[in-house]
Order: sequence, then C-alpha cells, then structure tokens
Amino acid sequence: MATSDNAKVVGAKRLPAKSYPEQLAEWVNQPVRKLRDRHLVTFMAVRNDVEAALHAGFAAKTIWANMQEAGRVDFCYETFLKHVKRCSNAPQGNQAVHTTKAKSKTAAGPVIVAPPAIQGFVFNPVPNKEELL
Repeated sequence: MATSDNAKVVGAKRLPAKSYPEQLAEWVNQPVRKLRDRHLVTFMAVRNDVEAALHAGFAAKTIWANMQEAGRVDFCYETFLKHVKRCSNAPQGNQAVHTTKAKSKTAAGPVIVAPPAIQGFVFNPVPNKEELL
C-alpha cells in the first residue's frame, strides 16, 4: 500500500493526511520542557553562590568545574558563562531604584565638565625660539 509522507496508516485504515501547517501547530502546542528552561532554573538555584564566588575572586571556569563535579549544574561551560553574563548585566531591583533617585536629585541643572588636559605630543606650527638651540 503506497502512502504519502503525511498520511498515517492505523491498522487497515488510512487516515487523511494533515497539512504541514497543521502538523507544525500540533508540534508547537505540545507541552515539552526545553533544556534552556531547565538550565536557567538550575542556574538561578546556584546564582547566589556563583556571585559570591566571583566577588571572592574565583574564575568562572573554576566555579563551573567545581559545580559540575559536585553535580550542582549539568550543563556546559558556555551555557554557564551565558547565564553568568546575563545575570551580572541585569540591574538588581533595589539598585535601579537607588540610581534613579540619585539622578533625580542631581538633575537640577546641566553639569559642565571640563575635558581632561591632553597629554603627549602637540604640534605647534610656530617654533619656540628658546627650544631651537
């Protein structure tokens, strides 16, 4: 019995073929947990320990290797590093409030800051007579 790729044969019955958009819709609606979500949850569970170790001066690779060996994380170093970078760049809830309050207090007028003095070589087209000899 020849069937198309989409047709499904159950027992002796041939079910009508579903279109690709219908198949895709079924696949999208399946409740499947993604690894990405599981890895994020795992990282969030050890986040405070990771931040404490980073502030203590340990390298991210060392922290990951220790947690991998202890079974606290089960994902690769690249995933670990991605989560570390994402969480370290995210503003903390209380810190964002404090910075906006600080900005609103100092926003009374424009602050003019003088540019730093340029150090190094500066070309002067008019020669200084004292420096020539």
